[in-house]
Amino acid sequence: LLCVLFDQVLTFAIMLIAIFIVIGVSAWMFIFLLIPTIVIYLIIQQLFRSSSREIKRLESLSRSPLIAHFNESLTGISTIRCYNKESQFIAENQQRNDANMSTWWSTWMSQRWLAIRLESLGSILVLGAGIFATVNSYFGILSVGLVGLALSFSQSISMIASNLVTQLVEVETQMNAAERLIHYSKLENELYDSGEDLDSNKWPQIGSIEFKDFKMRYRPNTPLVLKGLNLKIEPAGKIGIVGRTG
Repeated sequence: LLCVLFDQVLTFAIMLIAIFIVIGVSAWMFIFLLIPTIVIYLIIQQLFRSSSREIKRLESLSRSPLIAHFNESLTGISTIRCYNKESQFIAENQQRNDANMSTWWSTWMSQRWLAIRLESLGSILVLGAGIFATVNSYFGILSVGLVGLALSFSQSISMIASNLVTQLVEVETQMNAAERLIHYSKLENELYDSGEDLDSNKWPQIGSIEFKDFKMRYRPNTPLVLKGLNLKIEPAGKIGIVGRTG
């Protein structure tokens, strides 16, 4: 997918540069209009890229809890029905779904924000081309063919510029997956006992497990989920472990 996006970004960038060159060569008067337009275009795309990248990151963060909750609900559906907690899980699923959909709404609104401004820039270029054509017909500065060529090319600038920015932002947002992989790769590893140099005399001879004032949390900065657990499991005993979803 990234290869296709890179190819599209390169294609639209070359097309946009070619249009600017054709317009600048065929009708040099357009350069006075193209320079401020390019500056405004760069400012708009920078604003859109930064905001869209963060919105995509928020969408990824809100999607993970939604999928995790849905999978947990499917896994423990029998336990949920047994305790008549269907309405609670449905409400929680709807809450997480609303949080995820709000990021999608922000994504669409940011795209509309970009489209309005790029279409406005394109309209300004077409207006400028029309004004230059009118001035040229009166003073005869440029040939009619060159003015028509510049006018026809200026009409496609807004569409190509919009596609270029959209694909460029899509490349950056797709790199969020790589960013998360890098983040997970740098997490502190859990302690691992390779099993080497084990003394058989220190190994338990019976399968008895005893917890004394046992406390546990999922991560260092999270609250305790087990607080002072005291439990003894006798050898050959049968136990059942019940979690959040059974």
